[in-house]
Amino acid sequence: MLFSLLAGAVIQSLVPGAAFLGRARLPLLLAVVLYFALTNNRGIMLLSAVTAGLLQDALSNIPPGYSAFCFGVAGMVVNQYKDDLFGDSFLTTAVIGAAAGFLVSLGLSILLWYNELIKDPVWLWALRAAGTAILAALCTPPVVSTVRNLDRMVGNVPSKRHPLEHEEI
Repeated sequence: MLFSLLAGAVIQSLVPGAAFLGRARLPLLLAVVLYFALTNNRGIMLLSAVTAGLLQDALSNIPPGYSAFCFGVAGMVVNQYKDDLFGDSFLTTAVIGAAAGFLVSLGLSILLWYNELIKDPVWLWALRAAGTAILAALCTPPVVSTVRNLDRMVGNVPSKRHPLEHEEI
């Protein structure tokens, strides 16, 4: 988990925000949290959400805890319904990523505005939230797949068996 979060934080901080998307940045940390929300219990998901949120806050000059709260809420909702979702599906992870990206970005803007930490106009919040949703829809499926493969490589998740492989008797 720590490796995935650190790698996501480094890449997310190095890739600049897209001006035409309201300065939205790649939501890689959110995508990692969504992976843990889809595949693990609530405790592990919350640990990933808090860690990812504190990393994002530290790298983006946001007061500590704001992103952790938003990631935690998004992760809790996804984790609550994980058994009803097709977590291996590209389309499912793209839709979940887009919805979570939009809501986390908008929620973070509201929290920052409420505490008088930003003065951006509402249209910029909406543009950034829409931009984050688009970027999250694009980056969540490959991030979920990559982190799942890393989990398999280190033995956290059982390897998939080849369909033609037979069990030994």
